[in-house]
Amino acid sequence: MSPSSSTSTSTSPTQPQPKSSLRTHLKTHLLASIPEQDVASQSHRAQHVILSQLPAWKAADRVSIYLSMPGGEARTEALVRAALGEGKVVFVPVLCRQLHEEMGGGEGSVKRAQEGGGDGAGSRHPGGSGASGGSAEAGGSGTADLELEQRPKKKRRKMRMEMLRLDSLQEFERLERDSWGIPSLSPASLAGRENARGGVGPEGRPSPSPPAEREGVEMRVERGGEKAEGENGVVDGPGLDLIVVPGVAFDREMARMGHGAGFYDGFLTRLVTEGRCKKPFLVGLCLAEQVLEPGRILMEEWDWRVDAVATGDGRLLTADAGT
Repeated sequence: MSPSSSTSTSTSPTQPQPKSSLRTHLKTHLLASIPEQDVASQSHRAQHVILSQLPAWKAADRVSIYLSMPGGEARTEALVRAALGEGKVVFVPVLCRQLHEEMGGGEGSVKRAQEGGGDGAGSRHPGGSGASGGSAEAGGSGTADLELEQRPKKKRRKMRMEMLRLDSLQEFERLERDSWGIPSLSPASLAGRENARGGVGPEGRPSPSPPAEREGVEMRVERGGEKAEGENGVVDGPGLDLIVVPGVAFDREMARMGHGAGFYDGFLTRLVTEGRCKKPFLVGLCLAEQVLEPGRILMEEWDWRVDAVATGDGRLLTADAGT
């Protein structure tokens, strides 16, 4: 079962339009026109819904919360302050350089290092289906290379997203804003921060002194509603209990449309497959105008649905209730 079908199996007669055109329309004609005062008041209501009505928030010890842009999306400052005040371990998204690129299309994708090429190696499709590829052996005819060139190339991404730990409320209040106006961790501090997928820093390097409680922990991996054992059933990192997910739009069937880079979908796939961690509870946070009718958001096999959506008009949408 793919992530996009894990929460909802209902269908809608509404014909979805291409994501790029829908995303552009919402950003330029809808979200950009919402007054700042409305964004602030809706953000307050949506965050209050999570804090007061969502059992998964109350039960979570380790959470990830996006740090919001100045406009066009629901703010998260109250959630960050509440989480740190409640003693939760808080992680925030950080964009890092991608070490590999994927070439080829569909099930023939091949992962190659950006530096120096290298042999083709088996890779995993963003939707989780096994994929494999290869290169021509030394002295061969080069047929495999020719076939690779003829395959449609997947979109290359030079960046990936990781979740790194925010140390304290005092640090949060002192964060400087980047060129997008988003509060951001200092680049010089990233190497020593705990990675939600395990280890420290963006690469998840082994910690010099890993906590004893993380050794030998066994958990089942849950992905898209299915459970599977990781290698020896051992989890490399503690993972996350809950992620507050941003988006350009959501619907009542828990579909989500992001900003188009696939950072959250890619992170979730790595977290529960490579990291062998359980799937965290995913709650979308949005303004009331960002909730669309079911069927308008085109969901691909690699897209992850959320488990709930907190809206700016004070509703908590879930797969069971819908309203």
